[in-house]
Amino acid sequence: MPHPKVEDMSHSCPREGSTPFQLKAPNRRILFLNMFGEPSTAASAQYLADLSRYLADEGWLVEVLCSNRLYEDPAAKLPAREKIGRVTVRRLPVRLHGRSGLLRFLGYVEFLVRVMLHVLFTRRPAVCVSMTTPPFLLLAGAVLRLRGARHLHWCLDIYPEIAHALGVLGGAAASLLVAARRILWHVTDVVVTLGPFMAGTVAKTSLSRRKTRVIPLWAEDGGPPVEAAGPLETPSRFTLLYSGNIGAAHDVETALSAAHRLPEVDFVFAGDGAKRPLVEKAARDTPNVRLQSLSSREHLAARLRSASAHLVTLDPRADGLLVPSKLYAAMASGRPVIVVASDRNELALELERGGFGVRIEPGDVDAFVSAVKRLARDRALADEAGRRAKAAFLERHRGSVCMQRFHHILRGLSVGVSGGGGH
Repeated sequence: MPHPKVEDMSHSCPREGSTPFQLKAPNRRILFLNMFGEPSTAASAQYLADLSRYLADEGWLVEVLCSNRLYEDPAAKLPAREKIGRVTVRRLPVRLHGRSGLLRFLGYVEFLVRVMLHVLFTRRPAVCVSMTTPPFLLLAGAVLRLRGARHLHWCLDIYPEIAHALGVLGGAAASLLVAARRILWHVTDVVVTLGPFMAGTVAKTSLSRRKTRVIPLWAEDGGPPVEAAGPLETPSRFTLLYSGNIGAAHDVETALSAAHRLPEVDFVFAGDGAKRPLVEKAARDTPNVRLQSLSSREHLAARLRSASAHLVTLDPRADGLLVPSKLYAAMASGRPVIVVASDRNELALELERGGFGVRIEPGDVDAFVSAVKRLARDRALADEAGRRAKAAFLERHRGSVCMQRFHHILRGLSVGVSGGGGH
């Protein structure tokens, strides 16, 4: 597999248990910007909740600025201000909100305008962390940087390239937005990406390598490894679980095309997204395909462990532009993983390093069928792959390790910057 020649800067951050100095923050204020915050089930909201709570426990004065809406329930409205643990959550009112189409776009624009007004006229923090929902929250971080704050951009996906690659955005518009985004990247202090292929995409914009860091995503520990829990706790039928966003960047077509050739296997899709209608149709036409709602965070680990194996996919057009977070939850569950993706992304790299499943080229239905049959018939092979998945998770994707790397970077950024005090 061709690996991108981009330095993984995260190695310079301390590993768990080897911190060379006291990392407690000197009473610094940090502001996170993202459209969705706790208690939303959106992946970005959950990662934001994890990191904000971790930093608050480490002594930071943490504020989250998000909308009063939930990704999963367009009709819900949340209170304007809430204290969750040690984290202050401020929610800006967004009147226009929907899951897709025009309402979603208008909601993004409304939220971005309200964030801009907020950061222009309220007290600035020492450090701002902008995320990628909606696109161009970078602009608010740039404004705060002009006011004297430091700005870290947490790049969970690369826009507008992802929209252009998937055919959502035309070439001329994409080119203009890429030029604007390149300028905003250059005026950040640090851009954090999720893996070396994403970092390679960022590097193509000539952004200084000194500004780029790689910190992978994490997951909650899914319970004990297989050898501690006994054999795979699966039903009598082999169950292949896809849990998470069923979006335009994910290839579900290969698995759905194979389902009718594997009547002895249950295909369970739990989630929502642009390709949900494809799964709905397959569930109507194919008895062994089921569509379910996504589990709440409290019940997710048990749900993931109930599967025999996990399915994680990525459309090759999205290579280097995003990393499906569902991979790490699957690894944490201690189950084998079938990856449908090319060999030019973080999914393939992780699978190659850990040896906890099999990679299938998108569209290769015959190979997919063979791989599933082999796992279903050879439980010893599946158990071993599950043990490898758990070991790889514990080595590289525990939350405490990944979030400590963020803490290290943010503490360095805050040195010499005023911005302490209360909320």
